[in-house]
Amino acid sequence: MRIWKRLLGTALCLCAAVCLMSVSASAAEHSNHPICGKTHTDIGDHTGPCNDVTWIEVTKENVTDNNGLKLEAGKSYYLGEDISVKYAITIKGTVNLCLNGHSITKTTESNAFKGVITVADDSSFTLCDCNGSGAGNGKITHADNVTGRGVLVGSNRSSSQTTFFLMYGGTISGNRIDGQNGAGVRVHSASFKMYGGTISENRVEGNPNYGGGGVNAHNSGKFIMYGGEISRNTSDVSGGGVAVVGASFEMHGGTISGNNADSGGGVDLWNDSFTLSGGTISGNTAKNDGGGVHFGGMRGNTLTISGTVEISGNSAANGGGVYINSQDLSVTGGSIINNNATGSGGGVYFNGSSFNVAGNVSITGNKMGATSTGSGLIGRTDNNVYLPNGKIITVAGALTGSNQIGVTTENPPDNSNYVRIASGNASNAKPDKFLYENDGTIAVSAVSGSTATLVACQHNWSGEWTADTYQHWHVCSICKGKKDDSAHNYDQKVAGESYKASDATCTSPALYHWSCVCGAEGTDTFGSGEINPANHSGVLGDWQFDETNHWKEYFCCHVHADEGSHQWNDGEVTTPATCTAAGEKTYTCTVCSATRTETVSATGHSWSDAWMHDATHHWHDCENANCPVTENSGKSGYAEHSGGAANCTQQAVCTICGTAYGALDANGHDWSQPSYDWNGTSCTAERVCSRDGSHKETETVTAAVTVTQHQSCLLDELSTYTASFQNTAFAAQTKENVVTANKLGHDFESGTWQSDGDHHWKKCSRCDVTDEANKAPHNWDAGVIKTQPTCTTAGEKTYTCTVCNRTKTEAIEALKHDWGEWRVTKPATTSTAGEETRTCKRDASHTETRAIPKLTPAPSGGGSSSGSSSAPAITITVPVSGSSDTVHVSASVSGSTAEVKAVKSAELDKIGTDSAVVIDLSGLNKGVTGVTLSTDTIDSICKTEADGVTIKLPSAELRVDRQTLAAVTEQAAGSKLRLVVEPDGTARSTMTAAQKSTLAGMKNAAALEAYFVSGGTRIRDFKGGSVELSIPYRADGAIRAWFLKEDGTREPVSARYDKENAQLILHHFSHYVIEELDSSAAYTVCAKDDSCPLGAFGDLTAAAWYHDGVHYCLENGLMRGVSGGKFLPNGSTTRAQLVTILWRLESSPEPAGTVSFGDVADGAWYAKAVRWAAGSGVVKGYDNGNFGPDDAVTREQMVTILYRFAQHKGYDVSAGEDTNILSFNDALTVSEYAIPAMQWACGSGMVNGIAQEGEMFLAPKDTTTRAQIATLMMRFQGIFTTAV
Repeated sequence: MRIWKRLLGTALCLCAAVCLMSVSASAAEHSNHPICGKTHTDIGDHTGPCNDVTWIEVTKENVTDNNGLKLEAGKSYYLGEDISVKYAITIKGTVNLCLNGHSITKTTESNAFKGVITVADDSSFTLCDCNGSGAGNGKITHADNVTGRGVLVGSNRSSSQTTFFLMYGGTISGNRIDGQNGAGVRVHSASFKMYGGTISENRVEGNPNYGGGGVNAHNSGKFIMYGGEISRNTSDVSGGGVAVVGASFEMHGGTISGNNADSGGGVDLWNDSFTLSGGTISGNTAKNDGGGVHFGGMRGNTLTISGTVEISGNSAANGGGVYINSQDLSVTGGSIINNNATGSGGGVYFNGSSFNVAGNVSITGNKMGATSTGSGLIGRTDNNVYLPNGKIITVAGALTGSNQIGVTTENPPDNSNYVRIASGNASNAKPDKFLYENDGTIAVSAVSGSTATLVACQHNWSGEWTADTYQHWHVCSICKGKKDDSAHNYDQKVAGESYKASDATCTSPALYHWSCVCGAEGTDTFGSGEINPANHSGVLGDWQFDETNHWKEYFCCHVHADEGSHQWNDGEVTTPATCTAAGEKTYTCTVCSATRTETVSATGHSWSDAWMHDATHHWHDCENANCPVTENSGKSGYAEHSGGAANCTQQAVCTICGTAYGALDANGHDWSQPSYDWNGTSCTAERVCSRDGSHKETETVTAAVTVTQHQSCLLDELSTYTASFQNTAFAAQTKENVVTANKLGHDFESGTWQSDGDHHWKKCSRCDVTDEANKAPHNWDAGVIKTQPTCTTAGEKTYTCTVCNRTKTEAIEALKHDWGEWRVTKPATTSTAGEETRTCKRDASHTETRAIPKLTPAPSGGGSSSGSSSAPAITITVPVSGSSDTVHVSASVSGSTAEVKAVKSAELDKIGTDSAVVIDLSGLNKGVTGVTLSTDTIDSICKTEADGVTIKLPSAELRVDRQTLAAVTEQAAGSKLRLVVEPDGTARSTMTAAQKSTLAGMKNAAALEAYFVSGGTRIRDFKGGSVELSIPYRADGAIRAWFLKEDGTREPVSARYDKENAQLILHHFSHYVIEELDSSAAYTVCAKDDSCPLGAFGDLTAAAWYHDGVHYCLENGLMRGVSGGKFLPNGSTTRAQLVTILWRLESSPEPAGTVSFGDVADGAWYAKAVRWAAGSGVVKGYDNGNFGPDDAVTREQMVTILYRFAQHKGYDVSAGEDTNILSFNDALTVSEYAIPAMQWACGSGMVNGIAQEGEMFLAPKDTTTRAQIATLMMRFQGIFTTAV
């Protein structure tokens, strides 16, 4: 069963995971419903907008005293009313719960550590509270004076990656826990995300390690708060609202208010880094440190306050808003306002490692020793940030907030010492962003550099100026701070040597720099004094010249220097002379670069002897490089080509210059003989000019085709091609015996199979030739058993060739007997021999009997074995077994009763309680017919996972389920409970006269009486439970079991008989009768005698195994016959027939729904039944919109429909939860949808499997016969209907 649960759980987890993926990490994005994702918060009766989610209602009826409340993995539940539980509700897998305005109250302190709800490892629990009838006021709580936490999430073995608690609504309130952490919610190595709801009025008492009145997270757990409220919680130690140790905590929204603790009234944080970016922490109180937030532990962790979070109205002895000890604090946003401390640090008490601030920070309105009023804090002094000696604020970025940050230091400055307040980059650490609160007369000032330090100081200013490149100031001798700092102003005109910029020149006086009052020198200048004619102010200018001379000139006074005549070079031709035009030559001065020019004479033409030409003319070129004649017509000998003759490949040649010219003669060809080329049915003719092979004439035609030989398996198709051309230069062409289609060859593959007893082969599909060459032996399959062998008769098996489908039949050897153990059927006495019998396991009708020798008489004077009450008690030990071990417990035997001493919980844990606990008394004297157990022992068994207890008596074996155990324990009048099975003689003596009269009229009948007794009172009602009673019984034919009422009437009881034991399924205790039927008699052996309804059908037999089921269904109107007086017990059950049976069982109600199917006509005999079943959720149609009324029902479909019908009726279907069906050979062929139903059917005893060749099969895909469905309906009613 656990294998199947894991398979189903995985699929459901995947569905829930997809469902919850729509939940974002932002509180603003969680307006959609957390389970279905639809945009709504009110789902009313859980059938409205959430129609994608199947909601299951939970009421008081779902809670049991022994097992509490079980919520199955992969399902969504909502409360239909307030409920109370004794034990923790354990969440395994993925579970969604809507409180729906109702409460879950735990009424006992049983395992208070686990709380009202425990989320197991690798599980996910989502809690919401939609507006149902309770208007969204659902609560998880404990009864008055009962201790225990609200919700426990995870354990030491869990992981925050796989174990989750998601809270969207509801209230966790009124929980109290002593000496432990986390009264509301405890998160242990798991993840808790809070999007809404309230955690309030919870309390941690005593002296636990960490506290956490509302929430405690530790051991690598995660708590992320997006919304909701944590309020009015209390802790005797730390963390009134939230305590986080060695775990992570992020707050992005919601409210933490009105909580109280010794330290960390709102939040207490240890040994990790934390983030507060949204929401409100207000109105919390701490007796010692940290009214709003307390942050401590080992060094190296950081509390980050950012975004829009507000910490306000909190109070404590120190650190009314925030108290930091040994850790780092980073504030980049949010507000710390209007908090109060009776000691120090109304807003922040910082005693940590580093304190960084930046951004839009608001730390204001916080007080020390103030009084709170409706309009805020009044009285005493401002105390926003308190810094003990040596502590300083680091300005990590620009401060953009509008309020100054008030700072109080442990010691104020004096005449020789200053106090550091903050430091940072000079562009960010501005004095005007801080206010010194110790002494309002002391302004915060900066000791500047690349990094500025802000101090509070009683300054001693120097009278001398200190300056840098840009400004000047006076320096404090105590803190080295600045005063009167201002930018340089260069307005002083001082003509001193220290300020001289340049000496006097030939044109201007000396120049001096303007200066500042502090003595700094500027860049601008002014003139003072006389000029100096000998001191030229500039360099000489560029060369100046005329035709004969050159010189330079001073810029300042225009005086000449370096004057002289030009020095000419050898010159350079700048314009070359041509045949018809003169050129030019230029000379340059080697000193000043002045130039002069001279003319060069023209050269005249020099004509070449060679002819030049183009396509039409010829001429002679001039050999001079610079000849200006460029037009050919102006050159010597210019004329048109002439003379010569052209053909198809050559032009005419000019007789003057020898150049080829003019066009070719297109008709001047010299043709070759034509050639012919075949390509398929196309023929191409071609002739080529001998002068130029590129000159061709070509014609391609398609030949006419004439078939001369037709195609067959062995002959090709032959044809003749004839090609005729239009060009008269080409002759007609013929091609004979062309293969136009290949021979087909034999087609054996698509031919028919031929075979004999040993081989198979094929015949050609086109002719009568057979493929004898490839004859092959048959390939027989594994065979199909047509007739099953028995112990004494052979069976028959048919094999089919997988190739040609030929069949053969072989006999299966008889199985022979498989004998069971010998069982005593007639005990031996001292006067007569006894008998013992063994039964074939294959066929219970095959038995062997042998004699047991008479007993040797015992010596006189011995004790009695009659079981009388006067016999002394005998002390023995009794084996008690479980699923993995056996222990021996003490017991005593007195008369006919054995009393088993208490079985302790430790002994039950040792033996294993995955299945039934077995108490074995079978080895005692046959006279022992009863057993006494303490109610404490029964209660201990009920608290385990055992599905009941099996008690083996010498002459009976009883399997009592846990529901019956709980029922009889509840009705017990004392501390002990006795279970008795009286044999035939004793049972008859306690019957009424009417019962005895009925019994006397029955043939071969044996009576028995079973009962529980406690305090002298008999207990017969199992309250829905059952007991399986097995007694040794020997009958020659079939048996029938009856419940015999006091008035003498009787009712049939579900019974099985295996030729050695009779097994009765009982739902209450009373008098019962086992009747042996004569297998050779007609059906008048039925309890109804001649009126038995089976007698009306010719195809029903008297002693058939299906009698009880068919009798029950016919008698109660659930089934009817078919045409021709037949019942067809072995005929298939159709879908229409099955739903009609269930509809009749429900008293044939009028369908309330409007479900319709395309293949169900309104007038059909099954129409109402189909509409009722579909509307009730018992069956579904196919995807194509049809129902398939005539489709045969398979065995897995049959149990699934019965399973849904049981759920529709509200019956307890938990019998299959721990049923392992893997022992059946074909269990893995059960369809996934049918697994829960098949487990339930096997676990409840409705389906026992089919025996085949020594193995057991479920045969899930086999069709269900009418006899099988009749038997199942009888068993179904026997299980879920308690006899009166």
